[in-house]
Amino acid sequence: MTPTRLSCAALYAALALGGLGVPASALAEITVKKGDAVGDWLNRIDIQVGGSIRWQYVNRMGAIDDGSYRHKIYDGGTRFRFTGTYRIDPNTYFKAYYEPGVDTFHLLGAANHYDGSDRRLTTRQRYIALHSDKWGELSIGKQNSIYYDTVGVKTDVWDDDMQAQGPSNGVNADYDGSYRGRRLVNYFNRLGNLDFYLSAILPSDTLDVPGGGPEYSRDFGGAIALNYHINDALELSAAYTYTRANLKQPRAGRDERVEKGQQLAGLGLLWTPGRWYGAIGGGYYRNFVPAGRPALSDYLARDAYGIEAYLSREFATPLGILKSTKPYIAADRLQRTSGNRYQSTHEYIGTSLMLAAGWRIDIERTFTQTSDDLPDENWVRLRYDF
Repeated sequence: MTPTRLSCAALYAALALGGLGVPASALAEITVKKGDAVGDWLNRIDIQVGGSIRWQYVNRMGAIDDGSYRHKIYDGGTRFRFTGTYRIDPNTYFKAYYEPGVDTFHLLGAANHYDGSDRRLTTRQRYIALHSDKWGELSIGKQNSIYYDTVGVKTDVWDDDMQAQGPSNGVNADYDGSYRGRRLVNYFNRLGNLDFYLSAILPSDTLDVPGGGPEYSRDFGGAIALNYHINDALELSAAYTYTRANLKQPRAGRDERVEKGQQLAGLGLLWTPGRWYGAIGGGYYRNFVPAGRPALSDYLARDAYGIEAYLSREFATPLGILKSTKPYIAADRLQRTSGNRYQSTHEYIGTSLMLAAGWRIDIERTFTQTSDDLPDENWVRLRYDF
């Protein structure tokens, strides 16, 4: 490790000494129509919209990505949010939520600024829900998994993040149900200081895994999660997910099939005193992370684990357009302990510049240490939230 490279151990020590953080701030939606619990049916409808436009640039050191679309500014996750509610009474309402992802450069026909696929629009989330202040909320559709909403979200806060999370290291998070999963039935309720979650993971369509991988399908699954509010600044969460999955590989004469029980178990901790913001989370992943082996029985690593940590401090800077700065450090590690053994460790240093009218610039350096010698990277993101 060179003198200029931050050590992962030092970063984890700084995070432990400096404290842990809180979830991202609540989304600020624009109310198109304000609803109420009295009057006719039209008066009871509430409509809100919001979104985040994200353009970014990535430079992999060593000039190995010269000519890449990521080296020419591309869309780094633009999304829009549409929420409609129908209030039955002051404590009960129906909700419909739709969140499309938009590749703005592809939509505008900007050649060489996207990956070459034909996907201009994607469905990030689409679900309906019934909410009761007393009995909780029941939702069904394509939505965040309860594992992500309790453990994963806590460290999904910087640009090049989620490198060691289960929700971003499986076959496909839409299909295995670990992130924005298809056909999820989620239940949530708050009992005093405890948030309680249950989820049924319904059967999915079949996915042809890219790169010559097998066909993957999900039979069924379930999850449970808890989030405990220790005090106003500290939260502790735990989540467990089990999914029964089928892998199929067409062979000459007959198809080879393997059934796997996939498990995710994770813990997360958040803390936010004043302008400090931090988080630490980790998980154990069984039969979940691809193992780098062609044999179908060994396609998924039996054992893997990951850990992520982040710490930042926001400083007010009343300089006109620049409202505040938020320097941060972070680190993560993913380890496959079976199959083709593999480890990746990243250390990050960066800052977010909070500008006027919802604009923001993120500048970040990723220091990389992996079994396959991937390079360091520089990230710059321009973001507009509304």
